[in-house]
Amino acid sequence: MLYKKNRIICAPIVIFTYKKYFSLKKLIQSIKKNKTYKYHKLYIFSDAPKIRTEITKVKRVRNYLNKIKGFKKKKITFRKKNFGLALNITSGISEVLKKEKFAIFLEDDLVVSRNFLNYMNLNLSKYQNNRKVWHISGFNFNIKINSKETQFFTRVANCWGWATWSNRWKNFKKNPNEIINKWSKKKIKKFNFDGTYNFFSQIQRNEDRTLNSWAIFWYSTIFNK
Repeated sequence: MLYKKNRIICAPIVIFTYKKYFSLKKLIQSIKKNKTYKYHKLYIFSDAPKIRTEITKVKRVRNYLNKIKGFKKKKITFRKKNFGLALNITSGISEVLKKEKFAIFLEDDLVVSRNFLNYMNLNLSKYQNNRKVWHISGFNFNIKINSKETQFFTRVANCWGWATWSNRWKNFKKNPNEIINKWSKKKIKKFNFDGTYNFFSQIQRNEDRTLNSWAIFWYSTIFNK
C-alpha cells in the first residue's frame, strides 16, 4: 500500500473497455477478490461503436458499467465516437495522470489475481522516487528464473495489467518516424532484447500504417530514457 501519515492510499484503477461484456465482467469479479478494492477509485473509458453491428454489444457493456458498485468512487467516460484501442488507452492514461500521481491500468480482457492490487500499491510506493523504474508489471512470461527473489527488473515493459507514475508518463511519445531515422543498428539490436525478439518491427509497421498500436511506444520511451 502507499502510506501517508499512517493512512493507506490506494492507487486509482483505470479500465479500458469496448464490447467484451463477459470478459469485462470477469475482470471486475477478479478485482473484487482483492481485499482493498473498495478503497480504490475506479476510472472507466468506454469506446463507442465503430460499426452498426457493434451498437448492441457496446450498449450491453455500458449498462453493466452503470451498475458496478463498491469502489471508493467511480467515473465513467462514454466516448461519443470510436477512438480505437490505441487512442482510447493513451488519451485515457494522460487524462487520469493529469489528476492523479499514479494509477493502475487494465484492459477488459484481463483477469487479475487476488494479490494484484496489493502488489501494485506496494511497488508504486517503493519505487516512486527511483527514476530508474518507470513501470510496474502484473504480467510475466512463463519462464523459470534461478533466483529466490519474487520479482525482477527488465527493460521490456509488459502492458497486461500495469502501473506507472504521472512524472514518467508525461514523457510518452509516439513518433515512429523519429525512431526509425535516429536509432542506430546497435540501439535497435538492444531494443530487440539483444536480437532475441523483433520489437522494432512494430515501430516499422506503425510507420507504414499496417499497425496502429501504443504499448511499443511506451516501451521505446522507457528504453530511450
